[in-house]
Amino acid sequence: MKKFLAIVLAMLMVLSVCTACNKSGNDDGTVTLTWYVPGDKYPDTALIVEELNKITMEKIGCKIDLQFIDSGSFQERMNMNMASNSDYDLTFVGYLNTFEGAASKGGLMQLDELLKLAPGITETIPEYIRNSGVYMGKTYAIPNMQITAYALAAQSPKEYTDAFKEATGQDVATFTNSLQYEPYLEFVKANYPDVFPFQTAYGTGSFRSQDEGMDAKDPFFRTPIYGGASSYQLYKDSENKCFKIINGLKHEELSNTKARAEKLHEYYKKGWIRQDVDSVLDDTAEKKQKRYALWFGTYKPGMDGENFATYGWETVSTRVSSVSIGSASATMVGIGANCKHPEEAIKFIELMNTDKEAYNLVCFGIEGKHYKKVGDERIELFENSTYKPNASWKFGNQFNAYRLPGQPDNVWEETIEFNNLGYEMSKVNPDVTTLGFTFNKEDIKSTVTKVTEVGNKYKCKSTGSKDPDTYWDKMIAEMDAAGNQIIIDEYQKQLDAFFAEYPEKLEDIVW
Repeated sequence: MKKFLAIVLAMLMVLSVCTACNKSGNDDGTVTLTWYVPGDKYPDTALIVEELNKITMEKIGCKIDLQFIDSGSFQERMNMNMASNSDYDLTFVGYLNTFEGAASKGGLMQLDELLKLAPGITETIPEYIRNSGVYMGKTYAIPNMQITAYALAAQSPKEYTDAFKEATGQDVATFTNSLQYEPYLEFVKANYPDVFPFQTAYGTGSFRSQDEGMDAKDPFFRTPIYGGASSYQLYKDSENKCFKIINGLKHEELSNTKARAEKLHEYYKKGWIRQDVDSVLDDTAEKKQKRYALWFGTYKPGMDGENFATYGWETVSTRVSSVSIGSASATMVGIGANCKHPEEAIKFIELMNTDKEAYNLVCFGIEGKHYKKVGDERIELFENSTYKPNASWKFGNQFNAYRLPGQPDNVWEETIEFNNLGYEMSKVNPDVTTLGFTFNKEDIKSTVTKVTEVGNKYKCKSTGSKDPDTYWDKMIAEMDAAGNQIIIDEYQKQLDAFFAEYPEKLEDIVW
């Protein structure tokens, strides 16, 4: 009976999904596109959709049914849509509803011909960014325009850095090397007993400098394939003009991974890292309470303003690594493989990348009701707004977004300049996703899972809680036994096949 009820329930769930997805037309013949986005539902979502449809009916002749799906359920919901061959229209693709999975399982429509109907997309989004939505040489998703270049940033509460400067004369804003912060960490430990000097969120990747790592002098760079304790790297072989995948855990001369783990352990022994670090699952509250003096994160222009909006106190953020290019695949939009109105769908994607009115309506709501204008391109959100996604990166071209409190007036111009710098660096140290390559793990999923599980056992590598000499060789042996080399070989096989089919992708690389 339990099995029977479970089957009935599953059928009802699939039926409900299909029913929702079949809202592709109205009695009057008007096309309505269902658009799935992860996030919370807001009381005024229907009002936003009503206003949005006034714009879409005028400009592209269709309506939109915006459906926010709880982030915790989004992946499962889209998996069901794909498994049932539903004719859904538009879906978020990225950190949820992963691109590789959606494209490899046939859940997304191929877009290259459709893009000819939406020139605003190709005019607005550079090819190297659009390539993040390419799978097996074909386009299946459109990235949302935002920051794509990558650099590491050191971030600290201004209260502590000001005190450090007053006591020592050293200004952390001038530091360009992660290791330069060590006197600051010791100062915090001595003067703020309730503060943890160093947060280990970036693990061994914390130790970087603008003078080494991913800059033009370095012939190799790090491209992680998946999370865990592995350290796969993409090695640029200038002699043979090709790319090779290596296991950084076994190539210390290239990765310095063990040396970085040893540095973390040194910080742990000095008391700069909280001693219960391995048992902490979420330290968001401690960060908001200013209980960390230094942490590392992804650099972006205007980040101190965003930090102030998040925490309510000032930070000092400094770039401590050279700039590289990164994939834009974490935030994209795709058209369902069985969408009945693909022409309208691609034109709506174009609209969200080119029309400021429609885009900002979905991002922030209605002026006077959900926010107030304080400048031509600047707004302040109402604290108790009944529509507040706070996620402009989910919907389209973020460079069309209004500026929020704390963001510089030129934040988007600075971000575009930063992206361009990353693109120039990509000719020296490319991320293969910017060339249109996406690794397909479908045939080796079980191996990936096994190796990832082994990696997750060694959390100490990223927290510094144990001496690497006590576990390093054992960790490598267990990962090898789980199939590490199988993953490396498969990645290399696919990469070689890609460049054999598209040799022109190598022409702009500086070898």
